[in-house]
Amino acid sequence: MIKKILYSDSIFIILSILLFIIIRAIGFDGLYGQDAYEYLRYTRALLTFYHEGIHPGDYFWPLYYPLIGSLISFITGHEILILQLLSISSIGITAVYIKKIFALLYKKEHYSYIYIILFFILSPSITKIGTSIMSDLLATCFITLSFYHGIFYIKNIGVKHLYFTSFFAVAALMTRYVSGVVLFPLFLTVLYTLFRHRSHLVHLIPIILFSLLLISPHLWIRSTDPLSFLGHDGITKSNIKNLFSSSFINNDGIQTNKFPNLIYITFNIIHPIYLFFGSVLLLFIRKKDFKNNFSLIIIISIITYAVFIGCISAQNKRFLLLSFPLILVALYPAFLRILSISIITRYRYLLFTGFIIIQLGLNYISLKPLLHRVTFEKEMVVLMSPYQNNTLYSFDIDIALQGRGLQFDYQNMYTDTYTHFNTGDLILFHPTKFKQQWRNKNPMINWNYIQDHLEFKTIGDGPEGWKLYQIVSQK
Repeated sequence: MIKKILYSDSIFIILSILLFIIIRAIGFDGLYGQDAYEYLRYTRALLTFYHEGIHPGDYFWPLYYPLIGSLISFITGHEILILQLLSISSIGITAVYIKKIFALLYKKEHYSYIYIILFFILSPSITKIGTSIMSDLLATCFITLSFYHGIFYIKNIGVKHLYFTSFFAVAALMTRYVSGVVLFPLFLTVLYTLFRHRSHLVHLIPIILFSLLLISPHLWIRSTDPLSFLGHDGITKSNIKNLFSSSFINNDGIQTNKFPNLIYITFNIIHPIYLFFGSVLLLFIRKKDFKNNFSLIIIISIITYAVFIGCISAQNKRFLLLSFPLILVALYPAFLRILSISIITRYRYLLFTGFIIIQLGLNYISLKPLLHRVTFEKEMVVLMSPYQNNTLYSFDIDIALQGRGLQFDYQNMYTDTYTHFNTGDLILFHPTKFKQQWRNKNPMINWNYIQDHLEFKTIGDGPEGWKLYQIVSQK
């Protein structure tokens, strides 16, 4: 019975459930980073719409992650839990369909379960992003499903898979717009196959109508400007020169990185946070691995997305996730080639055990900042709770306080500059932390103005050097 479970797709689902239990047990609720709080905010806005009919308001990001989370939460409640579970369940489903793609592309599937467990489910990036309230894993899941059904359609000309491909491709796009870059080579190949089999062209009309139905929530929410996402900095400031740059000035302030983008875009192959064994796998790639047309589509998709990400004036390892399952698919023959070496075959189970220990260690390192941040935020909630219902000027932490239920008249020091303050208003700020990154940007412009024009006193000391000030008077 145990052997049957270990060698069936259910092992991936069981492991993702186990991960969920462990993560909740150690106290991580998925609320890490300002993006997570924005997803939570809009999920709650949609829930308010369902209950009270109040329009949820505009929303710049794709809708599907908070939309799906709100629909499930409407039935079950516990929106924070549901949003985290939505990400974690995407890990198990993606793993299942990576395995299914192996079955479509490769004659041999030896050790496919251990390969996926070691290098996908136990990948530190998967654990970190997949346990956070983020849309990335859900989008990655939809992309993987699109590739499975798209390859199945191209290979076997199964019409129902054409519909599934369209459905999951639109779902991916409506979860993260940039999914379209990963899916574009597949889209062209499916379209080419469709026109080669002209009897299938009759399906274009229902597919287009169905796709319009799928994007209708976006058209409703963004009715005044449905294409405004094309004005994102990632597109408007994209430049091939960024491939050779490591420092950028963008909406996140001044960003200085160790490596140029040309190196950064390979992190989902060679960086330990994604694939610690990737450099070794690359040594065992052979030309014949990509003679298969389907493998070629996957490689083109990986390269297209990597170049696109490299042209953006920013670095964020999270952005590299969307093509990661495709990289694992492309490197699987190299993994089998390594295991065919006699000495490796002899000690394979000992090596697998060693790899698991390494991955668990890397996961611990990866999760530490998340747990630290959650602890920090909870301590700040304790600090700020007695001062609720006042005007609060802050930056960085204010979104977490709002997401965790504290009631203030929030004035964000990033979005606006302020020159009018009232006696008794509160300021929650770190006096030194943001000097470099936000130099000449709103947070530091506001803080410098406060120091130059206001008398204030310290009324609370937060963790890690944060201070709570109260305005006493104008200077």
